[in-house]
Amino acid sequence: MNALRTAVAIQALVKDLQKQGKTSYRMGISLHTGRAQIGRFLPDEKAVDVTVIGRHVNIASRITGSGGSPWETEDERITDRGDTDQGVWIDQNGVLYNWGISATPEHVEALRQSVSWEAEEGERGTRYSCFDPKLQKKILIEYVGDAKLKGVERAQPIYRIVAA
Repeated sequence: MNALRTAVAIQALVKDLQKQGKTSYRMGISLHTGRAQIGRFLPDEKAVDVTVIGRHVNIASRITGSGGSPWETEDERITDRGDTDQGVWIDQNGVLYNWGISATPEHVEALRQSVSWEAEEGERGTRYSCFDPKLQKKILIEYVGDAKLKGVERAQPIYRIVAA
């Protein structure tokens, strides 16, 4: 839940900066769970670079989105795609676009075990929602489709997380 809350807070900050006209930057955030290792590299005698490495880090990186921008202009984005407000979608070729918060089934399962969620049937399967008292927002988890990710043999189920 802390990862989800952090992702929601970051997305809210970026949207606020966009509304103020201070940035046009968009970003996707991905959530995954699993073991990771901390790597420390010594580029010279006085510095230490620290990074996180491992299979689960690579999966999270891949679901951040590989599609880039499918539109030439902002006007095309607004008129051609109705579901971009949700921030995460997969096109007919299995390409993932993420300008919101995406999650793997493993992270969704970890979330479902951490708090009580209400389940309801949606257009694409079961959707989960709960009210988070720390964020003071309703959280919705919804399956968006199976994405074909580089370096992964089979398509991966992807969920979007929306806070309202």
